[in-house]
Amino acid sequence: MDFDQSDWIVTLLLVILGISVLIAVIVIAKAFANNAKENKAREARLAAEEKIIHHEPQVSTPPKPKPAPKAKPAPAQKDDVDEGDDLVAAAEVYLTYELKEQAIISLEKHLLKHPTDKKALDLLKKAEASK
Repeated sequence: MDFDQSDWIVTLLLVILGISVLIAVIVIAKAFANNAKENKAREARLAAEEKIIHHEPQVSTPPKPKPAPKAKPAPAQKDDVDEGDDLVAAAEVYLTYELKEQAIISLEKHLLKHPTDKKALDLLKKAEASK
């Protein structure tokens, strides 16, 4: 039989393909074997732990009483401000979002406790002027 150069190249590529397939089959077979070994070891370890658990004395603990359901407080409205909040900062945020009425309310609450606060007074004038 007479082979030319292109036949040799095709034959070489087929041999390389065959070797690659053989290597892939071997790698996959080893992966399945290792997976089976790991599963068997895991099952043996779990069985040993279950034996240990069954041999330990069972101490019964009384069930914990469930706490009585608490009454839910009314959800706060968006314009409500708590006592601990910085009312001036809240007013600045309200003015940023053009909520002038909430800003005025917040500043008035702050000025009831701090009547000489210059920053709050300036913000109140600004909010009332833009109204």
